[in-house]
Amino acid sequence: MTKNIFISSLVLMVFLFSCSGPVEPTKVEGSKSFYGTEISLEQALSINELTNQMKSKDSLVDVLIEGEIVETCAVKGCWMTIANQEGEDLRVRFKDYGFFVPTEGAGGKEVAFKGTALKSSESVEMQHHYIDDADLSDEEKAKQKEAITEPKDVISFEAVGVVITGMAESK
Repeated sequence: MTKNIFISSLVLMVFLFSCSGPVEPTKVEGSKSFYGTEISLEQALSINELTNQMKSKDSLVDVLIEGEIVETCAVKGCWMTIANQEGEDLRVRFKDYGFFVPTEGAGGKEVAFKGTALKSSESVEMQHHYIDDADLSDEEKAKQKEAITEPKDVISFEAVGVVITGMAESK
């Protein structure tokens, strides 16, 4: 019993403290800020192209995508959503919580990211977690959570590297 409590406490502490503090890029090159693994910006797909390719595949590995940031996690910078004109915005998480993006000022910026896309199911609890991390009023969070009653199928993306254009100028 004490071992289970210890392990649960340890997992909670790692989760809470692993993504706090200011987010600094790993490299800045002109107007481009790099986070995580440095990536090349050649031959990127748009979000719409990714969505179309995922209609006939379960996953895409080592793929480079470009788009526009809608929002980033306001609490930790541990995810971002990318505008998708063909449906729901794409949520991008970062491999092994190994890096984060700024919690403010990234909305509307151009972004490129590389990693793995796969079809998955997002639990009600995870959907609620993302709402808790969003920059919304408590009232809006409660309203959105109430509307979520079942898991949903999504394309999830785990990035190993991200490049945001224009973050260096906005500091």
